[in-house]
Amino acid sequence: MFNLKNEAKRFLSYHVGCNSRLMLWHDPWINHQPLVSLLSNDIVSLSDSFNLAPICSIISNRAWKPSSSNHVLVMELRRLLQGVRIFSRDEVLWNGNAKASIPVIWDSCRRIGIRPPWFDAVWHSWHIPKCSFIFWLMLQNRLLTRDKLLNFGLNVDPSCVLCRSQPESNVHIGSECLFTSMVLKSCPVPVSFSWNEWQAGFFTRGRTSRVKSQFAWLYVGVVLYLIWRERNNRIHHNGGSCHVDSLIVSVKRMVREKASTLASLKKEISRDPTLVTFLY
Repeated sequence: MFNLKNEAKRFLSYHVGCNSRLMLWHDPWINHQPLVSLLSNDIVSLSDSFNLAPICSIISNRAWKPSSSNHVLVMELRRLLQGVRIFSRDEVLWNGNAKASIPVIWDSCRRIGIRPPWFDAVWHSWHIPKCSFIFWLMLQNRLLTRDKLLNFGLNVDPSCVLCRSQPESNVHIGSECLFTSMVLKSCPVPVSFSWNEWQAGFFTRGRTSRVKSQFAWLYVGVVLYLIWRERNNRIHHNGGSCHVDSLIVSVKRMVREKASTLASLKKEISRDPTLVTFLY
């Protein structure tokens, strides 16, 4: 976006307020260019103004009051001002209709792709950002697991540090590792252990309600985050081995902490009190 700033300027337009603090001579509020570029730097002195003057310095009673000089540049300034409406406040617009902001500009520039089937399971309304980030990377096979290090030519032990039974990969840690599966089995909503089903967006077994699906997504995201953290602790910090039961306690504590902030979950619990058992 930064490299495209010069191209982006032509999509920006300005609503000038009667008390505008935009820079009269140096902001591109007329024809997408500063007035000093349109008329030359001499316009500042010819208008009896100063270099950093705001636009409001030539507005009086919601009308334009530029210099009365008969110089050709000042006359051209007056002509340009005739086509500029004075609004109640300053606004910068993108493409003529939307208030300019980074999200608006980005959405209009980017190529919007097709959401993967698992998108809702990762970025649902109950998600914990740091957990969803790991979840998202894993489903895209982007976590730096040992199979990738071997492909980079590094001399590392390929085996999973959690189960020591199979080579480590995103697929293995996510759905095939015995350590991971034992933790995932603690989820009160039965979840799938099939990587192919995860890629297709199916994380629960059988038909489940929306609230139970969201709880399962939250639970799986927390499990994968803590599993990845445990894996890194064993490799990089010699932190010893965390027992499965201890990790399950940490998962449920993290889920409860998130649940305590969810007004929507509290409403669901008021309708179905049995959902409280999911937190313990």
